[in-house]
Amino acid sequence: SIRSGLHLSARLPDSNPHKPYGGVQEIIDTIAASVTYANVSEEEAVNNEFAGTKQPKISLKDYLFRLVRYLDKWFYDTPGVKGVGFRSVLMTLVYLNRVKKEKSFQVTHYNVHRLWAVCMLLGAKFSEDYIIANNYWAEVAGISINELNELESRFCTYMSFNLYVSEDEIYEQYLKHAEI
Repeated sequence: SIRSGLHLSARLPDSNPHKPYGGVQEIIDTIAASVTYANVSEEEAVNNEFAGTKQPKISLKDYLFRLVRYLDKWFYDTPGVKGVGFRSVLMTLVYLNRVKKEKSFQVTHYNVHRLWAVCMLLGAKFSEDYIIANNYWAEVAGISINELNELESRFCTYMSFNLYVSEDEIYEQYLKHAEI
């Protein structure tokens, strides 16, 4: 059985032929525009343990939609799984809010893409019975498998391995970013 997917999927948007991803693109636009970045020096930003050596050229909005598209593609043929990529976006928002609040974690232009990639992977792994392969996800995310494994381990430690997100928390994030 799917841990959080079946009941929640009924409340999240679904794709339709006239509006790809059923409005998910608009919500991703809103989410990407609402990300706040810490006001730190470039040296501080690069020295963050989740940071890359340079800012990615792809916009966060385009990167998020890429992650959603390929996560959904991975699960496309899996019976009963619907909207896993979008659900992982919403779980990521919960995860990032937790670490920012509890650990004084700073999101920067140097770490935001890696954080989203790792959090979406963890959200999918936690909420689905069908586990996505890290080698596939590393390729989608544009980082090496070794780096993804290290980031995944670090983030789980940051979260004290508490990856549970209730359906209500996910739906709250949806309502916060959807124009209903």
